[in-house]
Amino acid sequence: MKERLSNFHRCRGRHDTDGHHACGKVNIMSSGSEKNTVLVQGTILAVASLIVRLIGLIYRIPMTVIIGDAGIGYYSTAYQVYNVILLLSSYSMPQAVSKLMAMRLAKKQYRNANRYFICSMIYSVISGLVFSAIMYFGADFIAGTMLNAEMAAYSIRMLAPTVFVMSLLGVFRGFFQGFSDMVPTAISQVLEQIANAIGSIIGASMLFAYGAQVDIIKGTNNNAAALGAKGGTIGTLAGAITALVVMIVIFIFNYPTLKAVMRREPRKRVYKYSRVFRDISLMVTPIIISTFIFHIINLIDNSIFGAYMSSIKQSEETYISIWGVYSGKFMLLANLPIALSTALASSVIPQLSGAVERRDKGEICEKIDLSIRFTTLIAIPAMVGIAVLGGDMVILLFGDAPSNADAGKMLLYGSLTVLVFSYATVTNGILHGLGRMFTTVRNAFIALIVHIIVLMICLWALKANIYGVVFSYMIFGLVVSVLNFFSILESTDFMGSFMKTFVKPFAASAIMGAAVFGVSFLINKFLVSYVSLKMLKFLSVIVSMNIGITVYFFFTFFFGSVDEADLVDMPLGPRIGRMARKMGLLK
Repeated sequence: MKERLSNFHRCRGRHDTDGHHACGKVNIMSSGSEKNTVLVQGTILAVASLIVRLIGLIYRIPMTVIIGDAGIGYYSTAYQVYNVILLLSSYSMPQAVSKLMAMRLAKKQYRNANRYFICSMIYSVISGLVFSAIMYFGADFIAGTMLNAEMAAYSIRMLAPTVFVMSLLGVFRGFFQGFSDMVPTAISQVLEQIANAIGSIIGASMLFAYGAQVDIIKGTNNNAAALGAKGGTIGTLAGAITALVVMIVIFIFNYPTLKAVMRREPRKRVYKYSRVFRDISLMVTPIIISTFIFHIINLIDNSIFGAYMSSIKQSEETYISIWGVYSGKFMLLANLPIALSTALASSVIPQLSGAVERRDKGEICEKIDLSIRFTTLIAIPAMVGIAVLGGDMVILLFGDAPSNADAGKMLLYGSLTVLVFSYATVTNGILHGLGRMFTTVRNAFIALIVHIIVLMICLWALKANIYGVVFSYMIFGLVVSVLNFFSILESTDFMGSFMKTFVKPFAASAIMGAAVFGVSFLINKFLVSYVSLKMLKFLSVIVSMNIGITVYFFFTFFFGSVDEADLVDMPLGPRIGRMARKMGLLK
């Protein structure tokens, strides 16, 4: 950001007819100045998100060992409440701030961009304090009355102050994303998760031991799990504070450059604060509603599944343990590849907003095409890999307990979750970038109604138990994706290649899946008598994945899913091109 502002400062006032500076620098804040900006910035955030998810996966392993499936169930229940409260207060702020600032920056209105930042901070401070208080004082009602999990109140109350910290953090992240700079967000996310992991493990260990003593004294059996879950949430607060400090430091170093540029801008174009707050409210509200629906679905599923388990006379401990397997193992692994699409969606919003503000239809369609194709190339093989290797991955990470076999089946039956939610996430980002905010609300609401109906049928009519939750969750993502795709086609001139974007990656992934299954089957069959179970699953996962990546790489080029022109726009494109040429896949 600082470099781009500095370029403007040096070259101000000297533009040629094409909109470029006389000194050879492209106009700053022009989101589309570089053809592959979306993918470059998206990749930065995607890599950071993947690292974050991997750290999350790694620390969940010792946490699960420490507090058990019941503890993870309480932890996940509290976290779902936290996510819903967070999105109502501030979760949408990075998207809203980045979009509003990108629109002003596209027209070089730096003072107005700054006002959006200041007003967003005021908005977040107020909403963060209000919702933190609601979460803290309403913990008992939410856990006991709404979710049939009274002991989750400990963790819910512990997470309350984190809402306020995240409210501030969201605005700082949105500030830099508005400049199409994802690096500060990426750095803060990684450091946040590292602090989270350390704090969660230490906190869970200490409070679980204390809870175990309470159980011995009182003759109970659930204080250890509930207090261990509360200890795990300490890490969330520690991580949020760490990330906020990092963003504030980066902001302090960059903000003076923006102020220097603002001093040279005419004051007559500055918006009134009343207009700025109005714009923020109009931007935040639809994002909050659509994101709320995406996150409330887990809370609804939790509540409905809890009611179903109660109706068939199952104890809270049984219900919360099953939910812990679903949320702490199935969802944890399924969300790993979805994180890439989430990062790409965050990147595409300010890029598309700038293009829309400039009315550049060609750039709009190009960025949509790149976003969808990049998502497809990642999501389809990830879905196949989860389906084939999910069972071995669960045993490798969490052991061979009977509940882990259920988690493996969930990953097999629910592998489509990876694909449909990747599409749902990135198409939501595209529609937000196009200004179709309430379209995402409508589509998500329709999908939610369908989801609830399907869930009710799966549980009470088909007696599908937790697998009914898995299936109905996939249906939600599928309906959102289909409706969003139709909305994009209605809103733009976008006409991507169906064969190249969807059919060819599916074909390459199918062959990859067959290869991965074959290798995994042979390893599990012929080495079972020679190595331990952990080593067997380690070999199965690692060897199969490497062969699968090689096979997918080969057939992606063989079928023409990616060609030389595409590599120009892709991150690490030249390096991938050199590898493909060595293999004879490119001339």
